[in-house]
Amino acid sequence: MSIVLERILNQCLQFVPAHLENTVEALQCMRSAFPNLKAPPGTIIVTMDVMALYPSIPINDGIAAVMRVLRQHEGSIDLFGFRIGQVKELLAHVLSSNYFRFGAQVYHQKDGVAMGNNLAPPFAILYMHDLESSLLRSAPASPVLYKRYIDDVFIVWNLGPELLQSFLDHFHNADPNIKFTHQSTELTGSINFMDTTVHVSPDGSISYELYRKPCHSGLVSDNNSSVPNQQKKAIASSEFLRAVRLSSDADTLKRSEEKVTNILKFNNFPESVIVSARERAMRPRRGRV
Repeated sequence: MSIVLERILNQCLQFVPAHLENTVEALQCMRSAFPNLKAPPGTIIVTMDVMALYPSIPINDGIAAVMRVLRQHEGSIDLFGFRIGQVKELLAHVLSSNYFRFGAQVYHQKDGVAMGNNLAPPFAILYMHDLESSLLRSAPASPVLYKRYIDDVFIVWNLGPELLQSFLDHFHNADPNIKFTHQSTELTGSINFMDTTVHVSPDGSISYELYRKPCHSGLVSDNNSSVPNQQKKAIASSEFLRAVRLSSDADTLKRSEEKVTNILKFNNFPESVIVSARERAMRPRRGRV
């Protein structure tokens, strides 16, 4: 039932202007805002992170948010033979029937959305869409760019630090269930968003490169494992391809490649495989870095 509802709700995401599929899409939006990766003076890039989004969503409010999108776009969404009222009943059932075991004790989760539920990501995205749409309309000022990947928000701002703080306070105080943390390039010149670090230099030049969180284990399929060799080569190539896609120039690409090389060496990949994978990833980009 959760899988069917996930397929219904995923169709709604096309109607969420802020929704991001991945980091590459966020960088494409930033490039559209600044075609030459040159921002006007005073531009600040901000990331906001929703604290504990899934367990913080009030189920009834979340269902109401989903219903508003479904009713508005009913003609464009395949409900798989259900009526909208039945979808609402199924959502209530699935979202209130979450059980888990710790040791020998079984618990019923009464509040929020269970992590691991197929339905959780699109449900959370639509709840945040409902909240942020209202907040953006009533905000004291509007950002150049506002995008979000589930609970990670990416903002480009050019109206000064005071109005930015008012904007952030406006979001932080709007819903007692939803709280944000934030970082900006105002002080350090760089921020991390998902698996990318974005830099803004004093002259307004923007660059970005691959980022690995401190908690990242560094593990991929070990070269000494029984995984087929072709799959190991594909893993190495995909890691370098991510570095290429998430690097803006030759200098950032070099640093991103070093991070990938260290991860592959940590997983016992030989130098010959690493070099070959790097060359395959660079072929479509060679001459354009």
